[in-house]
Formats: sequence, structure tokens, C-alpha cells
Amino acid sequence: MLNLKNLLIAFFVLLTTDAAFAASAPVTCGSTLTEQIYTLPADLDCSTATAPITVRGRAVLNLNNHVYAGQIILDGRRAQLREGTINCSYQADFQAEDPCGVVVQGTGNHTVQNVLILYPAADPGIEVMSDNNSLISNTVFSIGEFGAVVVWGNNNILQQNRAVLNREDGIGTLGFLSGETRIS
Repeated sequence: MLNLKNLLIAFFVLLTTDAAFAASAPVTCGSTLTEQIYTLPADLDCSTATAPITVRGRAVLNLNNHVYAGQIILDGRRAQLREGTINCSYQADFQAEDPCGVVVQGTGNHTVQNVLILYPAADPGIEVMSDNNSLISNTVFSIGEFGAVVVWGNNNILQQNRAVLNREDGIGTLGFLSGETRIS
């Protein structure tokens, strides 16, 4: 009986140790994050990275109130991005070649919540290309040509989002909505 008890304790320790290591996997420029909750431990500048961070397959990226510079792609199904700032101020103008902001694509059912996106010039702050996504309580300070939020997919929910348009020529757009989109 004692051996069975020790075996169960060892199994539990092994199981929880594996989970702790998996949950603390580092978030680096160009990472593909899958099936876990990831928390950004500090500010991260990926503005010159060759690949964006991709969040897919029920993964959650919590920016943890830190600042990230670069692009984040939600792909596959049910990925989430939460709680932080994406700084696009490195994009000098609408012809900038370094992507920034959030792209929501794949099968859909993704969530972007409580994200502040600062000064995208060459990209929309948030571009939704898939269906059944939720954008909740996000703010985009846009200086770009392409709109703060652009939605191509169907049956997306935009709830309590703000777009602040700031362009010297006074021209700017909240975004482009295509298909069925619920805004509240």
C-alpha cells in the first residue's frame, strides 16, 4: 500500500512539474503559441523581427499590461489576446514595411480584449479576416490610411471598443465592416 501511495505522489509531482514548465514557456519574437496560457513577463520589442507572434489552437497570450511592438496573429480557432499595449509608433508612414497590430484569421471564434494599440500607420490596428470573433474593450489610436479596425468576416461582435483617429490632414476612418457584424 505504501508503494502505491508513493507512486501516486511521484506521479502527481511529475504531472504538476510538467504543467508548470509548459505554462512558463517563454514568449519570444516569432513564437507560435499553442494550447496554453502564456504571460508576457516584460515589454517586448519585435518591431524588426522577421516573423510575428502567432497565437493559435485555444492558446491565450496575456500581455500582462506590458508593451509589445510588432504584429500578433490569432490563427486557427479560439485563440485569445488580452490585457496590454501594442506600440506601432515605429511605423513612420503608410508605406512602412514592418507590420504591426493584430490580425485575426483562421477558423475564428477568437477574442481580443482590453488591448490598446498605439499609432498604426501602415496597417489597421485590428484586422479581422475570419468569422465569429469578439473584440471587447479595445482602443486603437490610429494615424493610418487603413482604419482603426477593419472587419472582413461575418458574425463578429465588437463591444465597447474605441477608435481615436489622429491625422494631420483630418482624414481617417474607423474602419471597414463587411458581412454581419454586431457593434455595441
